[in-house]
Amino acid sequence: MNDIFFENSKINLVENIETLKEVFHDESLNPRNKNLKLRSKLHKLSETKWTIIEETFMEIEIDYRTQVITEQIDKIPPVTKRIERLEEVLKEEFKEHSDLCEILVSAIPDPENVRRWLKKPEWKEEVDKRMRNDELFSIDKRHRMIDAIYQQGLRGSAKHAQMYLTMSGDLGKSNEKDPVERTFESIQKALAKK
Repeated sequence: MNDIFFENSKINLVENIETLKEVFHDESLNPRNKNLKLRSKLHKLSETKWTIIEETFMEIEIDYRTQVITEQIDKIPPVTKRIERLEEVLKEEFKEHSDLCEILVSAIPDPENVRRWLKKPEWKEEVDKRMRNDELFSIDKRHRMIDAIYQQGLRGSAKHAQMYLTMSGDLGKSNEKDPVERTFESIQKALAKK
């Protein structure tokens, strides 16, 4: 996450905590309505299209995607586990501001709403854009990522071999019907070129 953005958002939220406290302590609201109203207030206080909760969740998504690509983990955890991670991150980031931390944690949407976020095209576009962002993937990080994919391909992972060959432009279209055979043929051609 852009540290300057995050710190500015934090300052903004601390400065406007009274607005959030009014909603948080409103006894006339049931928990669902309180959650919705808090998220609405967070949107109004946000300097971007995304709230601090959404921004943080995007960074968690990017982290998990990167771990899957580099095979540090097999698959992205279920939404419920990612929400638990979101809560942990918010508690860590806002530990000096316990009131604000409690408000933000209470404004975390339920899994159904998070799944709606994940399905929105603008959400997917933003996460993809951030993954390509030069701040996230410097030339060195890109090189390490490509090397990790290459190494997995050499170890026999057809998926990684195909990914590497697609990125390098060496994966040609073949008329053969067997995709595994096409992949290994492409690997052989690419290795012969080197």
